[in-house]
Parts: sequence; structure tokens; C-alpha cells
Amino acid sequence: MVLDAILPRPRRVDASERIAARRAKLIEAGLALFTAQGYVSTGVKDLCREAGLTDRYFYESFANREMLLLAVFDTVTEQLLHRITQAAASAPQTSPEREQATVEAFVRELAADPRKARLLFVEVHGVNDVVRQHARAGIRRFVDLVADMIRDIDGKRLHLEEPGQKVIAHGIDRGLDVDEAKAR
Repeated sequence: MVLDAILPRPRRVDASERIAARRAKLIEAGLALFTAQGYVSTGVKDLCREAGLTDRYFYESFANREMLLLAVFDTVTEQLLHRITQAAASAPQTSPEREQATVEAFVRELAADPRKARLLFVEVHGVNDVVRQHARAGIRRFVDLVADMIRDIDGKRLHLEEPGQKVIAHGIDRGLDVDEAKAR
């Protein structure tokens, strides 16, 4: 009792925090293994071994490997979008400097962790239609972000009409289709 008054009790971690921590370990394991040995060659047992968890905990967070792949993709996409947005916000607001900072942030983030580039541009393509559509939606988020950052010579925001953004997204989609055809 005297010690209880002197030493603080360790904070109890509730169930939702433990689940979130296990999910984060699985996402990190997915990034590591999907990019090292490929999505197709990575099994649930491999992922659990890498995360230091049993498959019970895998299925607590994900229905299957595909759902983990999507979660890893979303995590990487959010990190990349956050880094790009930060760079754009801290750069001078003139068009060339802002655009350069945005592109540099994108390249630096992928160069700092090449696994992210492999995941975004290789591993999610050719899995199936659900994953392909999900990846395209993520890439469209990049297109939308860049379109929002484009400025004209006078420094006024250039608003691409929806059809303009569709043209850019369509071009990226066609590029993904070509990559998928080459992979087959």
C-alpha cells in the first residue's frame, strides 16, 4: 500500500488500443513482405511471423491478405499525401517553387523508403479488379491534390474542370493498364 502511493500504476491499455497496435504491426509486416517477396508470394503465416502475432490476430483485423494489402496501400498513400501537403504549405506560394517543393517531397518520400514506391506502382497492380480500382482511386487523390496546387502565371488558382481531371486520371489509368498487360 505504501508503494502504491509512491509508484505510479502502469496505465492499462484497453482492448481497442491493443487491436490498433496489432493492426499497425500487421500493416508494417505487409509493407515489409509484400515489397520484399511480392504480394503473391506472401502468405498469412508469413505476415503473422513478421508481425510477431498469431493468425488469430490477423483475422481480427483483416478478412484476407487482399484487405491487408489495401490497408497498407491506404497507409502509404496517406503518408505520401501528408508529406506533399506539408511541403506545399511550407514552400513559397509562387507557382514554380511550390510545384518544385511538391514534386521534391513526392520523390524524397519514395526515395527514403523505396518499399512505398514498389507497393504503389508494382504490388497493387494485377492482383484483381477490386485492388486495381482501389489503387486507381488512390492515384486520383494524387491527381486531385496536384490539380488543386497548379497556379497560372499571375498566381491565381487554376481550376481544372472535372473533365480536365478526368483526362489526367484516364491517362494514368491507361498507363496502369499497360503496366498490368506487361506483367501478365
